[in-house]
Amino acid sequence: MKTFFGTIQRTIKDDLGYKAYKMRVASELADEHKSKRKSFGIWVRKNIPKSMSKKIIFSDEKCFRLNDAFNTQSDRIYATAREEAAYIGEIHRETQFSPGVMISLGLFYQGVARPMINEGTINSSRYIEEILP
Repeated sequence: MKTFFGTIQRTIKDDLGYKAYKMRVASELADEHKSKRKSFGIWVRKNIPKSMSKKIIFSDEKCFRLNDAFNTQSDRIYATAREEAAYIGEIHRETQFSPGVMISLGLFYQGVARPMINEGTINSSRYIEEILP
């Protein structure tokens, strides 16, 4: 029985109401991991007083670079010949240590800390002097 690909695709989409979704990658948690996480949560609740929980800060940083990452798998040049592709701009040149900014945000007992925007390279001494206070 010959059936066109478009007919099958239309049937799946329109008649069955299915959509195409990308596969997502996530860490696999074994039962042992789940029980360890649960026991750690119970331990924290029992052993850390509320006064100490007021001193805990959850923070996260993200560095945004001026020259974004180059992905050879998705960046393509369409041309009739290799010479034409080279003429158009086949070779991607990028500088090492591109300038950028780092944005930090913190969450603590009393609320959310204001976002901090830092330019330039962040090393341990600059992190301690400028971000932590």
